Amino acid sequence: MPLKATVSLDARRVIKAAFQDLERALSTSDRVDLKDTTLDNVRQAAIQVQDELKARGEFRNIRRLTPLFDGLQYYSKSIEVLCNGTPYLPWIWAPIKLVLKVASDYVEAFEKIMKAYSRIAEPLARFAMFDRTYTNNKDVQQTLAIFYSDILKFHKEAYQFVRRGSWKLLFLSSWGRFQRRFDGIIEDLKAHEDLIDKTINAVDVIEAKQMRDKLDAWRKEALEKLEKEDQERTVAQFHAVVGWLKMDESVQLKIVEAIASEAEKSPGTCSWILRQPEIQSWMRDNRDNAFIVLRGRPGSGKSVLASQVINFLRSSDRSLVISHFCTYSYEESLDYEKILRSVLIQLIRLNADLVAHVYEVLILKKKLPSSQVLEGLLRVIFEAGSEQHYVIHLILDGIDECPKATQTKVVKMLERAVSASSSSDSTVCKVLLLGRDSVAATGKGKAKKTVSLSDEKSNLTEAIECYAAQRLGSLLPRFSEMKIDNEDIKILGRRIATKADGMFLWARLVLEYLDRNFFFIREEVLGAADALPQELKDFYRQILSRVTSGRNNLTTHRIKLMLGWIAFAERPLRKAEFRSALAFSSGDRDVKELVPSYLFDECKPLIEERRDSTFAFIHVSVKEYLQSPGSIMFLKQHDVICEHGTAAITCLLSGLQVYKPSFSKDLRLLRTLSGIHGFHAYATEHWLDYVLAITELPEDSAKKQEFFHLSVEFAKLLKPKGVGNHGEESGASDSRLIHLKSHSAELYRLAVETSLMRRTRYLPECAQEDVSSNLVDDITNLTALLENYQLTIQQPPPDLTIDAVSSVVRPLPALQSHLPDVDSSTPVSQPTSDLVGTDFEAGLERNTPLPGCDSGYMSFKQHMNFPDLAKTRSDIGLVSRDDSMKTSSRLSNIMVDDADLSLHSQSKGKVRTPLMQACIDKDYEAAEQALRPENMNLADFTDSTPLQYAATMLDFKMIVLLIAAGYDLSDFGDMSAVRSIQLRSMQLGTLRSAAGRGELESVEHILGVLRLSDDPESLVAAAMGGHIEVIQLLLNRGANPDPPPIPSETPEFSTPMLAAIGKGYIEVIMLLVMCSSSRHARPGMRRKFGGEFYFEIAERRKGPRWEDEFSILKQAYLVQGEQ
Repeated sequence: MPLKATVSLDARRVIKAAFQDLERALSTSDRVDLKDTTLDNVRQAAIQVQDELKARGEFRNIRRLTPLFDGLQYYSKSIEVLCNGTPYLPWIWAPIKLVLKVASDYVEAFEKIMKAYSRIAEPLARFAMFDRTYTNNKDVQQTLAIFYSDILKFHKEAYQFVRRGSWKLLFLSSWGRFQRRFDGIIEDLKAHEDLIDKTINAVDVIEAKQMRDKLDAWRKEALEKLEKEDQERTVAQFHAVVGWLKMDESVQLKIVEAIASEAEKSPGTCSWILRQPEIQSWMRDNRDNAFIVLRGRPGSGKSVLASQVINFLRSSDRSLVISHFCTYSYEESLDYEKILRSVLIQLIRLNADLVAHVYEVLILKKKLPSSQVLEGLLRVIFEAGSEQHYVIHLILDGIDECPKATQTKVVKMLERAVSASSSSDSTVCKVLLLGRDSVAATGKGKAKKTVSLSDEKSNLTEAIECYAAQRLGSLLPRFSEMKIDNEDIKILGRRIATKADGMFLWARLVLEYLDRNFFFIREEVLGAADALPQELKDFYRQILSRVTSGRNNLTTHRIKLMLGWIAFAERPLRKAEFRSALAFSSGDRDVKELVPSYLFDECKPLIEERRDSTFAFIHVSVKEYLQSPGSIMFLKQHDVICEHGTAAITCLLSGLQVYKPSFSKDLRLLRTLSGIHGFHAYATEHWLDYVLAITELPEDSAKKQEFFHLSVEFAKLLKPKGVGNHGEESGASDSRLIHLKSHSAELYRLAVETSLMRRTRYLPECAQEDVSSNLVDDITNLTALLENYQLTIQQPPPDLTIDAVSSVVRPLPALQSHLPDVDSSTPVSQPTSDLVGTDFEAGLERNTPLPGCDSGYMSFKQHMNFPDLAKTRSDIGLVSRDDSMKTSSRLSNIMVDDADLSLHSQSKGKVRTPLMQACIDKDYEAAEQALRPENMNLADFTDSTPLQYAATMLDFKMIVLLIAAGYDLSDFGDMSAVRSIQLRSMQLGTLRSAAGRGELESVEHILGVLRLSDDPESLVAAAMGGHIEVIQLLLNRGANPDPPPIPSETPEFSTPMLAAIGKGYIEVIMLLVMCSSSRHARPGMRRKFGGEFYFEIAERRKGPRWEDEFSILKQAYLVQGEQ
């Protein structure tokens, strides 16, 4: 009687794991159909498929699979020992039956899958001569198990490929990815084929084990390499798609942040929505309640409820969550095409196959992302679904703020999404649409269910009572003097919640009223809820009546002007831009100073300043009230748009004068640094939007005539160049542009030129070979004007005299120290650019004597702790030298010991704020945590604010932090001084240092201040460090991915690509190659450096993964040669 065969437990575990992995991928019905399939069944099924194809006139020779079937039969004999008593054996051939049958519906796919399967036959042929006596060898069994694992992995990839939704449509774009996986499996099979022979012939067990270990390591490394290459390819394609769509995801991030900041004020008040039965059912991973419309009155907190649902779903990570918020504050969030792009980007972000498909459709086929193209892509994607998630939850809030036509389109698109997924076995799409009770075009489809917040009054009342209790609790110390206690607060909160009738907004207005007003007796406080209007429009009327009461007509007009900017600006304006816009709204192109910032406080509580220093109404209903005929401050949109257009053109006309090289350099710098032209970038970006919008206005008002008079003057001064036939065609496609011909041929040409630049993303003057710091002499287009504006900001300030420097910083009068006597006419040595940013502090350590001074008496570190950053008013004659000397004598804050500051921290009854203490300690993390609107401008016992202290101590990092947070600069008498500090803190050296360290947020902040579109040195620095996110940010801002060699850099690393080659940054190199080929028609990959092409340099340097670098760059070289 033969001995029982020995079975390797390790080999059995490998086989079991492979079987279970395939089993999980199969649907239940397919698993049942295939479990008892024999090899003969598979052969017969293959012949049947061949006959069906022949009948359709698409004959394919199935005999090519005969070696595969024979090889599987030989292999099954060798593995019987390992599979005895298990259901594992049939699965080495069973899936072929299903895959061939499904793939036969698409002949091109069938052919490729046939070729892939036929390649397995080669490594399996070895088993025809396999001596079965070796099947009891455990080492051999281990190798046979690897064969089993690879075969089932091949089946799994093929099955998933043909079983996913819309696989036929995704075939061409995603086959390459599957092909690479198949190739890897085939290579592994061939390697283990050799291992079987080597194991059998091995001298001893140790030798066999070493061979297996070596092969296992190779296998693992090959899989990791394949995975990494796939990821890098997907990342590059995704970024290319985002660029093609011109998608700015920061808009949605800003909207979400604003909603989140509002939610933070009322924690725990919206959790009830997660317990609402219909919403609970919608959040589950099934097809129930696939489409829900949540309706509510204005101000009932729908956006915060939406954010609560989104946060909950994302925290569970059981579905793919897609969201889009519509708001009047950002016009593009209401645009139908932008909504489609937003949804599309979120859907494909985590799915490599979908990224590849969209990349092929949009970029390789060069299709413009029209609404029809995007709708087609979304239909395919919703059918295909997500690899990681079975369910897609799509939340769209604020639909009522969109135009009626857009509402209808959006709802139809969402209905199609639900319908497309319902026909797919692989995806469930569920939609939550939030809007007002009056939201249009939501219909009464069978699939839709409605949740009305009017039916949730008890939940809303309880939530509002909780919110009111939190807000009133902070006011209790003030009210306690009127003998108001906790019980009174509780009753008042309940009363406010009851009167609010489900409207958080009304409760907020009442609480703001209680917070902002003075009360003498307790009855005034406790009766506030009953004394105030119940309707929002009456509440708004009361607030506006109080704001305008006793004000003259000019003041009322200015308040109306501010509200108009918030209501109808193309995007929310930051405070600095807003003040500049208000200044130019007068139509005066020779503006001398900014409007004061205290004006914004006059419009509260109807407006609010957000974290990013932009302004918005507390709710969209404020804008609606101001547009209603019954408003006491009626905003007529036509008039407001004309005013905004006039302000934009006036700003640009002023810029034409100021940014000419012939204009006084000192005065230009002073005007720029003081923020007078802070509106310039917005005006450049949106002047054409105003031209086209005002062209469509029906009435020919005086404001409209004034706008076009200024616009024609502006166009004539610019002298736009011809745009050729392509430009004329683009103009002819827009009736509004054609209408401009009746105003001015110059204005028409300028509008067509700008429109063409927008579409092609072509900047004729910004991508020059030689980057110069000199202003463009002949300003003939908007790009040259903007470039001169940016160059002015970037220019290093001229040398300063001691008394000029002393007038830059406002003194801290409580601190006492004195400057030695120095000749005031002696210029101060300016630090070189390499001292900017992180290197600046190192520069301060150098004891560099001041010119004309005893080196042992006065050193750079000792007495240059104040900004030598710009010409001051005394230098250009705006103030007298005597006034400047008085300022100098009061500069008493230079040498201050922290111990002295602490000694007086409680003097004058003022307590040092945490923010001020963080500035003194240079604790930037603590400063970020302490940043609050109410304490940013508070002075301590020295009458100094945090920014004044940071400026005095030349703490540029703190300065950046404070200004970026929206610090109110109005308390600085000499605005040029503050802007000078801001200038140096934002110098290019800081930008480049941050880019080299990969500090994404710092780079983004500095770019925002500089309004810089291209800085090759920053891109080189980021490429040198392999910081892909920083590189992507710079490229999205308009950086040239492959600029000419930079003279200031080492020749060997003088372009971004040269800086990246040799470091193994494959993702960086792929991104630069992709962007170079799609943006810039220049030699690029076929350019030589020291006689070598990029790919030859990669081969010479032989850094990590140099073979991959060589392959990518050589391919780019060949592709560019074919173009």
